[in-house]
Amino acid sequence: MPPLSEGPGNIPGDGPGLGSWGYQSCSENLHLFSSQTPIRNYTFNLTAQNSLCSSLYHIQPNISKLTALYGGYDLPMTTTSLFFSNGALDPWHGGGFLQQFFPDSPNQFCFMPNGAHHLDLRAPNDADPQDVVKCRQAEESAIRSWLTNFYSSRSNASRIERDLDERG
Repeated sequence: MPPLSEGPGNIPGDGPGLGSWGYQSCSENLHLFSSQTPIRNYTFNLTAQNSLCSSLYHIQPNISKLTALYGGYDLPMTTTSLFFSNGALDPWHGGGFLQQFFPDSPNQFCFMPNGAHHLDLRAPNDADPQDVVKCRQAEESAIRSWLTNFYSSRSNASRIERDLDERG
C-alpha cells in the first residue's frame, strides 16, 4: 500500500490516513457520514474504512465510542458552555449541530452561510465574510462570559469557605 499523506485519496477528510488524526479517526472518531458538495464528493463506506484502519493501524473502528463518551446527538442538550459553529462551505457541516434542531439547548450556535471549515477559528483577515466576523465575535463573547461566571463563582466559593472557616 502506498504511503498516504491524507486519506485514501490523499484528500483531507476522505477517510483516515497516516498520522495522529488518522489513528484517532480509526480508534474513536470515525465520521459516519458522506459529503457531496462542489468541494468534496465523498461517500462513506464502513467496510472500506474497516479495511483501511486494519491495514494502517491493525485496529477496527469503534463506531460507538464517541456516542458512549459524549452522548452523540444528545450532546447539545446534556452539556453546557459549548459553542457550535458551522459553515455552509464546510463539506462536513451536515454532521454538525444546528440550533434549529436544539431550540432548548443551553449552548451557543452560529451558522455562517459564507463560512468554510474552521474559518471562524482562524486569525481575523480583512477578507473574512461578515457572517464569519459576527460568529467570531459571538464566540469570543460567549467564552468571556463563561470565564467570568467561572471565576466569579470560584471567588464567591472562596469567600464562603473563608466565612465558614472564620465562624468555625
